[in-house]
Amino acid sequence: MAGAATLPVTVARPIGVLRQASWRHITVALLALNCLVCALSHRSFALLVFGDLSQCVLLAITTFVFAANAGHSSGRVRVFWALLTSGAALWLFTSTLWCFYEVALRREVPNPFAGDIVLFLHVVPMMAAFILQPNRPVSRRYATLGLPDLALLASWWLYLYMLVVIPWQYVTVNVIRYGSNFDRAYLVENLLFIGVAAAALVRSSGQWRRFYAQFLGAIILYTLASAVAGAAIDSGRYYTGSWYDLPIYAAITVLVWIAAPAARLEPQRASERELTAKPPFWAARIASLAVVSIPVLAWIFIVQTGAPAPIARFRLLLTLAASLVIAAMVAVKQHLFSHELLRLADEATESCENLRRVQNQLVQSEKLAALGQLVAGAAHEINNPLTAIIGYCELLPEFCADPAALAQKIGQQARRTKALVENLISFARQAPANKVEVDLTSAASSALRLLQHELVQHRVNAVLNQSGAPALPPVLADPNQLLQVIMQVLRNAIESLALVGGGELKLATFLDDAAAVLEVTDSGPGIRAPEKVFDPFYTTKPVGQGTGLGLSTAYGIIQGHNGEITCRNNPAGGATFRIALPLARPAA
Repeated sequence: MAGAATLPVTVARPIGVLRQASWRHITVALLALNCLVCALSHRSFALLVFGDLSQCVLLAITTFVFAANAGHSSGRVRVFWALLTSGAALWLFTSTLWCFYEVALRREVPNPFAGDIVLFLHVVPMMAAFILQPNRPVSRRYATLGLPDLALLASWWLYLYMLVVIPWQYVTVNVIRYGSNFDRAYLVENLLFIGVAAAALVRSSGQWRRFYAQFLGAIILYTLASAVAGAAIDSGRYYTGSWYDLPIYAAITVLVWIAAPAARLEPQRASERELTAKPPFWAARIASLAVVSIPVLAWIFIVQTGAPAPIARFRLLLTLAASLVIAAMVAVKQHLFSHELLRLADEATESCENLRRVQNQLVQSEKLAALGQLVAGAAHEINNPLTAIIGYCELLPEFCADPAALAQKIGQQARRTKALVENLISFARQAPANKVEVDLTSAASSALRLLQHELVQHRVNAVLNQSGAPALPPVLADPNQLLQVIMQVLRNAIESLALVGGGELKLATFLDDAAAVLEVTDSGPGIRAPEKVFDPFYTTKPVGQGTGLGLSTAYGIIQGHNGEITCRNNPAGGATFRIALPLARPAA
């Protein structure tokens, strides 16, 4: 399968290029031969046969090349070429029917011509192909939702033709009104096709831009040629093989010339962000305008034109039928959107659950990383009271006269050890968030005790001041997560002070409106980009010494507590982290 996938690009490329060149040479040769025959011949049955067969051959080649491109492409590009193939096939059908009347039956093509509706509708799938914009990367989700809009536009064009042209062809036959209405409707359709192709050209680049530009030139040439030929048909000056056909043949030749080497066109590459971004729903807006225009068109052509009663009755019934069809399509589109919304809601719920699990895992991983850094300091802190306990125990036989004092000192050191071990166990425990009333000052004091070894090691003098009332009102928080946040902020300040050989670290808790605030201020060099310190994976440490997730995790925890954590550089030097948490109950 892999070899088959690469065959058109590698082994089969010379063959493909040869075939492309052959089709292009055949169409150019036919166009040149038509010019020569037209210049040397007069109106005759032989010229008629040659002209009809030439146009059928040109359109057959065009349809074949479009279909071949669809077979060699995939995804939305394949849909693009398939729509162009269907438009060319409808055009070929009209030309074949015209040839059948003139060549096989040897009769003049009737006016009104039954194949005109097919000729009119062949532009619709081609226009839909350009509305699809296969060069622009769009996720499969939006590509699927855009199909009902294309169906609505096709139905609207069919309604417009039957509203404007058909009444004068079958209800009340009027060749002059039929011809003029068909020419106007066909001209408007082609002009809109030019506008759609021009919009696609503006929104493209590279090879697609070149292809769209050449295709736009062919459309403009065909629009002008068909308008002139239509006027000649209505005035009786047109005959097959005349000069009126040559610009149309030239436009078809241009289509083959640009389509033959375009089989390898692929959508432009895009990032995942561009694929998931909301695309411009201009096709949906055009479809909405088409639906809204139906009652307006009915009012104009039924009430304002003063058409005969049979035509007015036909147009009224046609509008009612079209309204039912359009309403059914809108219902189908709404059904698809409802299913898509439900699917997106399920995806959003699942994403939130996954995000919550990842956040919890991130919090725990950062906690374990911090715990690893605490082990060395904890060993030192535990070793001091244990040494004291052992020393007092050795002194017991010599100072048996006052055993109570020694027992008191031993108990004090044991309790100190017990408190330190309990703090470590509490910090390391993995438990779901359980918000209770917590004293912010006590949490800051506990964090300082856990980091005491690092403070001494890096020559940092830490001071905790409580401003205002002696007892700060409690906050509603998870004690374990709050301790993790404070320790992360303190460690960040300690590491900053370590770069300059130590310094001052001031902690202050105070009441600010309905929030309890903890400010951590250091005398270090400050932070290079305070606005980025809470961004995930942002770190100023050398590679391998920091993940950049510590402060980001702290930010997520404070946000989950409906609080606020900010950072700023001080004018006098150093940085200040500010943690504000709502009070558990209103302050008295």
